[in-house]
Amino acid sequence: MVCLFHLKMLLFFVAAILSLRPTFTISKWLKALDVAGTLPQPESVRFVRKWIMVQAHIIPVIAVIAVFWARGM
Repeated sequence: MVCLFHLKMLLFFVAAILSLRPTFTISKWLKALDVAGTLPQPESVRFVRKWIMVQAHIIPVIAVIAVFWARGM
């Protein structure tokens, strides 16, 4: 039971840390769009998209762990 809690918290913090880089990058893109009207490079978009996809795959695992933890498994 405690192991599931620690795993859930670990994944939560990993997801939070993974969200920092895309957040700052998208903020930088919005500033560049407002100032110069430029769009980000396609490879930069792909890079940020990969980070977001990894985070999007971690979050459902957190929910599944919460279900197992609640049922006492």
